Amino acid sequence: MHQIAFVDSRFTLPGVIYIGEKLRHPFRLYSNMDASLCVINCEIPITNTRGVYSVLDAITKWSLKYNSRELIVLDAFPLDNFTGPDRKVLVLSSDSKAAYGDGFHFLSDLNDKNFTAFVGGISGGLLSLCISSGISCRGFFVPSYSRIPDPEGAALLIESINSIERSLVDINTQQLRKEGERIRRRMEELAKIMLSPDVVREKSDHVGDRIYT
Repeated sequence: MHQIAFVDSRFTLPGVIYIGEKLRHPFRLYSNMDASLCVINCEIPITNTRGVYSVLDAITKWSLKYNSRELIVLDAFPLDNFTGPDRKVLVLSSDSKAAYGDGFHFLSDLNDKNFTAFVGGISGGLLSLCISSGISCRGFFVPSYSRIPDPEGAALLIESINSIERSLVDINTQQLRKEGERIRRRMEELAKIMLSPDVVREKSDHVGDRIYT
């Protein structure tokens, strides 16, 4: 894929990103050669609610202009504890038949017609504008520990996109998987250290040292 455009707005923080041995705009749009697939990559904060609406409205209008067939959002929902190896991607769709047609289902413990969820932020806003504009949309969400990098979660999202029957994407996730396993081992080692008797005893010895005012 190659970069075809960038988004510039007074609502985004000024800056650039250095990646691939090159300075790049932090809010970029990519396309494959025949323009049948586009990717939006934003690596910069949007400063306020007004800015979010402004940027998302521009993206939606751009999608309508070029007759986008479907928009897919890739995101995560936070977990309090470090995730296990059996994570699954949760797919929420504006058209459940289309989602099931690609072989995607809700997580087993959420496979209930009464299941409800609220999706906020940029992802939720973009999905909402797609629904309002008549653009088919889906959200792919992976459970993720929010305070550490999660290359394994990124691999799960990419593999989900790879598996769509009509997908034009075939991305190798081997490197992400290796990095995810390395981080998992480090977290497991850290957990063992924190739960060791010596560390627990040291923590309890300092409980009475607190000063309350």
